[in-house]
This record gives sequence, structure tokens and C-alpha cells, in this order.
Amino acid sequence: MPAKKILDIAVKGGAACLGEEPATIAVGKRADLIGIDMDAPHLWIHGKISNTLLESVGAGDVKDMIVGGRFLMRNREILTLDEEKIRSEALAFEKGESRWSI
Repeated sequence: MPAKKILDIAVKGGAACLGEEPATIAVGKRADLIGIDMDAPHLWIHGKISNTLLESVGAGDVKDMIVGGRFLMRNREILTLDEEKIRSEALAFEKGESRWSI
């Protein structure tokens, strides 16, 4: 199946699963978008961009993330979470020094 068709199914099918309208970008709409760093050598486009996006992009290539029109991550900096606190709590949990338990 062509990559462009797979991407179309994923976007429209994802929206349908959530009971929402298919994705469109328009003035006044709240946006859920990701920005991808296309400067990485494995993402240099050789052919169709849809193939490159589908076959080569990974989570580490995401540079920006907007959900509901609000930046959650910009230039790979997470804006909504305290990463140091989370890392510290995870390390404490791993060492058995946490107030959290399973």
C-alpha cells in the first residue's frame, strides 16, 4: 500500500476512533501538531516525503509538539513537566528509596 494512503488512513482513522472530525488546519481550530527535525541525515528526502515520514521518522526526531493549540515541547524542551523531578523520583524508586511502591 502506498505510504501516502497509509498516512491518510492513520490520520482519518485516528480521528474517527476518537469520535472527532478528520484533521484539518484552519484559522480558529485548535491544533495538535508535531514538528519534525528534517535536518537529520536519515530524514533527507530521497523520493516522496510521505515515504520518508512513514518509514524513517522516530520519536527522537520530534522537535516540537502542540496539543490543543498549546506548546508542550519546543526545540526538544518539555515545557509542561519537571524532567529533573521525574528523573530523581524514578532513580529513587529504582533504588527502593521512594515513597511510591508497587
